[in-house]
Amino acid sequence: MSNDQKKIRVMHVIAGNQMGGTERMLCYLVPNYEKEKFETCLVTCASPSKYTEEWQRAGIEQLYFLHTRKPVSLAAFIRIFKHIKQWKPDVIFAFGLRVNISARIAAWLCRVPVFITGQRGIEDWKGKGAVLLEKITSIFVDVYIGNSKACCDMLARREKISASKLQVIYNGIQLNIPKDYKQRAADIRARHYPDNAVVIGSIGRLNRVKGHEYLIKAVPKILKQIPEAFFVIVGHDQYKQYIHKLVKKMGLDHKVILPGYSADVASWLESFDVFALPSISEGMPVSVLEAFLMKCPVVATQTGGTPELVKNHETGLLVPARDSAALATAIVELVLKQELGYEMSERAFVLASKSYSLEQMMCRYCKTIEALYLKTKR
Repeated sequence: MSNDQKKIRVMHVIAGNQMGGTERMLCYLVPNYEKEKFETCLVTCASPSKYTEEWQRAGIEQLYFLHTRKPVSLAAFIRIFKHIKQWKPDVIFAFGLRVNISARIAAWLCRVPVFITGQRGIEDWKGKGAVLLEKITSIFVDVYIGNSKACCDMLARREKISASKLQVIYNGIQLNIPKDYKQRAADIRARHYPDNAVVIGSIGRLNRVKGHEYLIKAVPKILKQIPEAFFVIVGHDQYKQYIHKLVKKMGLDHKVILPGYSADVASWLESFDVFALPSISEGMPVSVLEAFLMKCPVVATQTGGTPELVKNHETGLLVPARDSAALATAIVELVLKQELGYEMSERAFVLASKSYSLEQMMCRYCKTIEALYLKTKR
């Protein structure tokens, strides 16, 4: 781009402000575009919350809240429309089906040159109505960027999106590791677990698709072979009450810890002996990449794009989704065969460092968005 050309204005739009994988990825994405070429902002349909500070700490300077509860509503549509008119983006990059519906129509009415949908999951929850809405409004989308091949395959198979509109850009991260993370991890262990505890942990939103109930149901099977095991699920969302009730119902209050949300992902991972991701649906899990970078052995479910990242017995162990028995067996294997966990975590660290860096991801996004925008100027 020559010096006399204006910066490309990229507006990122999401529905809420819970700090899940998509929101954490936006902490990496939004502030790190090439400054000389792009101006960026983040728009959320929700209101400010305790997670707002994390976006600000990440360096997102232009952050806007539309204060609507339902992203698919007349109020949401009007506020998105007005904000587009005011900010005048060249590109809109929307995440999540519900907010996409409103944003696509508003962007078309405002004659925004480029519209991109970020596809970050295989969305098994979609019913016929949701699929139909996706198909109908897909005419407003220039490209779908999936964070895994599985995401794009799903769009082609179920929504019948043309292959010419599909592109894979894998997640890339640069984990914020505090200088005193080892001391922080030691403090976490001293605060939450006995000295001899073997800690199996998970980090992520307490949402149904994350499958935490299957990890809870695996606990008794694991304790039979590893009685010193302790379990922690770091996260918060609408599913938290259900998980709390399940833990209490199974009489596992003394073995399962639910500390809520924490931005200090690195220190928690350092406190784990094994990281478990029991999801029943995934795109490309950020939490697994974070575990890789902290050299924490990983057990994950074989769903969505996770197998593109976790190669069984190479960079982690894979088990079927919704299978507590298989999950328990894999966790026990990693605990009892520490050398296996060490070897896989070393390979996983190399993989994450070389192939899933923030720089690689940003280079691909910048090139893709610039090419799409410049194509509209020909």
